[in-house]
Amino acid sequence: MANKENLIIYYSYSGNTRYVAEILQNTIGGTMASIRLEDKYPEDKEAMFIRTQKEINENCLPHLKTFPVNIYEYKKIFIGTPVWWYSASPPMKRFLKQFDFSNKLIFPFITNEKSTGHAMNDIISAIRDGTIKTGLTVRFSGNRLLTPKMYIKTWAKRAMETEM
Repeated sequence: MANKENLIIYYSYSGNTRYVAEILQNTIGGTMASIRLEDKYPEDKEAMFIRTQKEINENCLPHLKTFPVNIYEYKKIFIGTPVWWYSASPPMKRFLKQFDFSNKLIFPFITNEKSTGHAMNDIISAIRDGTIKTGLTVRFSGNRLLTPKMYIKTWAKRAMETEM
């Protein structure tokens, strides 16, 4: 098994979380991989809101495509999700149930426009046996980044200094 350093895993519907993942990759390097759904969310915002609210309220998680990267080859894993209905996105919740994060350093990050709700807690409580480090909250207004890029880069660089 190779011991690769960084894996940046994210789910993004609007592109905001992907944008943060790209900032991280440009700052610290590593492999970036997206969580993909078997049945994509509708492009129509209202239909998407209805579906995601139902998934969250009923705790029915969407089916995912096979993840393209072997997470067990990495030491540090950055995990990013948008906040939906005060919660981590259902695709991220499904993803986290599928893996054991033993012997991994986990750096969660969330993207949001208003409230972070319990999204960070959702990630932390779903991760089995990993060592979870300080997370990052990144604010947007629509597609406009409000959190200073330097703040994101500084968080990433500090993560690189972290050991088990």
